[in-house]
Amino acid sequence: DYRNITKTFKADYEENFNAHCLSAGAEVNRERLKHYMHKDSSTQSVDFYAFYLQDNWEVVRNLNFIAALRADYHRKYHWHFTPKLNLMYAPCRAFTLRAGYSRGFRSPSLKELYMDYDMGGQGFLQLVGNPDLKPETSRQYSLSAETTAGGVNFSLSFYHNRFKDQIVWVYWKTENQMAYNRTMNAETSKTRGMEAILNMKLGSGITLRSSYAYVDDCQKVEGRNISYVRPHSVTFRGMYAHRFGRTEAVFSFHGQWGSRLKTYRFLNGGEISSVSFKGRLMCSLNAACRFPRGVSFMLGVDNLFNRKDKSSESNVLQIPRKGITAVGTLNVNIADMFKL
Repeated sequence: DYRNITKTFKADYEENFNAHCLSAGAEVNRERLKHYMHKDSSTQSVDFYAFYLQDNWEVVRNLNFIAALRADYHRKYHWHFTPKLNLMYAPCRAFTLRAGYSRGFRSPSLKELYMDYDMGGQGFLQLVGNPDLKPETSRQYSLSAETTAGGVNFSLSFYHNRFKDQIVWVYWKTENQMAYNRTMNAETSKTRGMEAILNMKLGSGITLRSSYAYVDDCQKVEGRNISYVRPHSVTFRGMYAHRFGRTEAVFSFHGQWGSRLKTYRFLNGGEISSVSFKGRLMCSLNAACRFPRGVSFMLGVDNLFNRKDKSSESNVLQIPRKGITAVGTLNVNIADMFKL
C-alpha cells in the first residue's frame, strides 16, 4: 500500500569576486507517491523546478549585504519568484545587528492535497486533504541584535510574517462525534512576535540557558482564529559537567512553560465552538556518566512533577501526559572494555 520515489537533481556554482561571493544553482524534483492514506491507495505525482542566484557582498569591514532571488516552477501552480535581502552590521566584536526581508512560496504536499485516511481505523478521526488548495506565499520582516561579553551571550529578535492562502489543518466535529482534520487555505494569516535568549557560562562546568518567546499567531477561517500556538512560552535549562578522575558526569535540568490558549473548532452544520487549554509546565531531569573501559550510564526522568493533562482533546495541541516517565540506559563497549 505504500511506495514513495523521489528524484532530485542539483547543480550549484560558487565563485568569489573581490568583495563578492556569488552563488547560483538549479534543482529538479520529481516525486511519485502511492500511499494508504490516499483514497483507494491511489498514486499521485508532482514535478517542480527551482533556480536561484545570490550575492554576498562585504560592503566594508563588518558590514555584509546579501541579495538573492529564487524562481520556483510547479507543474500545477506555475511560476513563483521570491527575493531575499539581508543586512548584517557588527560595529565591534561584542555586538551584531541583523535586518532582513524575504518572500516565501510553498506548494501543498501530495498528502495535503489527496489524503483521505481514517486515523487508527476506528472511525473517530478522518484526515482529509483538499485537491483545490492554493499555494502558500508569505512575506517576512526581521530584526535582531546579539551581544557577547565574557561568558554571557544575549540575543533579542523581532519578526513579522504575513501569509496569503496559508495552508492550515482545520478541526471539524460532526454530530456522531466523528472528527475531521481537513486542509484549507486560511482567509487571513499572520505571525508576529519576539524572542529573547540568554546563555551564561558560570565556570566550574555550570551553564545556564533561558528563553522567552511571544507569538501573536492568527489563522482565520470563517472569521475565527483557529491557531493552536500558545502566545507566551518560556524555556530554561541548567547543566553541570565535571570530571571525577577518569569518570565524566553530566547533569541537566530542563523546563518548558506555555501559557493558556483559547481557540476554535468547527462542528457539524457550520457551528463554531470555542475550546480552551490551560497553561502547562513540563520539566525533565537527565544524568549521564561515562566510566573507564567503555562503560556509560544514562538516566532520564520526564514530566518530573507529574503533570497530568485532563483535557480529552489535549492530543490536538500537545502530547498528553499521564505520569512520570523514567528511562535508564547502560552501554558497554566490548572493544574498549577488553582493549581489542
